[in-house]
Amino acid sequence: MKSSEPEYSIRIAKGCIFLFAAGLVVLCVGAPWFFAAFVKLRSPFLDGKLPLLLLTTYTAAVPAACALYYLYWLLCSIAAKQVFTGQNAAILGRLSACCALASLICLASTFYYLSFAVPAAAGAFLALILYVLQSVFRQAVAIKNENDYTI
Repeated sequence: MKSSEPEYSIRIAKGCIFLFAAGLVVLCVGAPWFFAAFVKLRSPFLDGKLPLLLLTTYTAAVPAACALYYLYWLLCSIAAKQVFTGQNAAILGRLSACCALASLICLASTFYYLSFAVPAAAGAFLALILYVLQSVFRQAVAIKNENDYTI
């Protein structure tokens, strides 16, 4: 592996985060028009549900934006060669909480539109994976700290 590959991968990942953030902004700004057209196409199922769709979108946008922010700072920390740190373990915990919150928002939204069960399940699964990864990082930090004090 070339020495520049990790830096290149981190730059690509940061670029993707900015693209997702831009997409989130576009979704939030265009949500009233996008969902109005969506409701019109699916009117038998979603008549009168536009306010609920907008509520779900704007509510879920908050943990999504927070997750993008935390993911960016995790990548910055990794780029600085600070991988197994308590701060990164905490960031993984926050990312897990963001996914869990978004999952709960989608789960609550299944009461008016059952299709939200899919992102609810995916978000819950991702929250679980991140929680386990946070535990792994905490153990790695403990081992690293123990090794740092070993002569």
